[in-house]
Amino acid sequence: MAALGAALAAAVLPRGERRGGQRFDLVGAGLFALGLVSLLLALSRVEEAGWASPEQVGLFALAAGALVAFVWQEARAPQPVVPLGIFRNRLFASSFTAAYLQYVVNFMLVFLLPFYLLRFRGFAPRMAGLILTAQPLTMALTSPLAGALADRLGTRGLSVAGMLVMAAGIGLMGWIPESAPLGRIVAPLVLVGLGAGLFTTPNNSAIMGSVPRDRQGIAAGLLATARNVGMVTGVALAGALFAALQAAGLAAGRGSAEAFLAAFRGTERVAAALAVLAALAAAVRAEDRGSALPAGETAPGR
Repeated sequence: MAALGAALAAAVLPRGERRGGQRFDLVGAGLFALGLVSLLLALSRVEEAGWASPEQVGLFALAAGALVAFVWQEARAPQPVVPLGIFRNRLFASSFTAAYLQYVVNFMLVFLLPFYLLRFRGFAPRMAGLILTAQPLTMALTSPLAGALADRLGTRGLSVAGMLVMAAGIGLMGWIPESAPLGRIVAPLVLVGLGAGLFTTPNNSAIMGSVPRDRQGIAAGLLATARNVGMVTGVALAGALFAALQAAGLAAGRGSAEAFLAAFRGTERVAAALAVLAALAAAVRAEDRGSALPAGETAPGR
């Protein structure tokens, strides 16, 4: 699949114009990598090391220091990895924030769901795999329709509605009964896929349409960063929350199955709350015009 993608890219994508004199900001990239790796490592070690051990405090402090230094570096670098001025565009900043949170939320569910299906419910791997297809299949069917609707109705309403539908689906997983029938498991996943499909295409369109054409490469790169960082943050956060809640349940005398279910529910409730926060981020932005701005033009009122 990767080779096919590379071949299609070489055949279809136009050759970009080369710009001389560009220098890569190695210091900024290094600080960002150090901060992100330190943060994710600290979150992944919560189960074994807790939150307040000296090693954990050191990792969190290192992450905070590196990320603060990264912002300082980017504000001063002649050719930064992340041009901070782009975040003064309210449409871009709010859409970027919503995209990041959407990926966090999605992977807080995707990461834990196989464990719930296989370990807690005891489904066979083939059946669990079929259940898991409900979300991406629904998203694949919904996304083209959402794109067409965004061209007619604008992106803000669809983005907000999509995140609220996702919040409803994940919230249903957060209150799932102990012996839920198959339909009670699949229905929330269909809602999550529907919400993701309604959100992703319009929100991505808003991000790309909020910047001048000569900065769309930067916007696309930042969107990819939001996706990748959101995914790893979601996995790390879900793992840390689940481990902490399960340990608390076991310490309170619950059985292993009961503690597992309580931890799963609690983690998905947090994810549902973050989905509502993403909807709020999408709601506070100005409506976009649905197309990219000419080079050098700044969107009015943003």
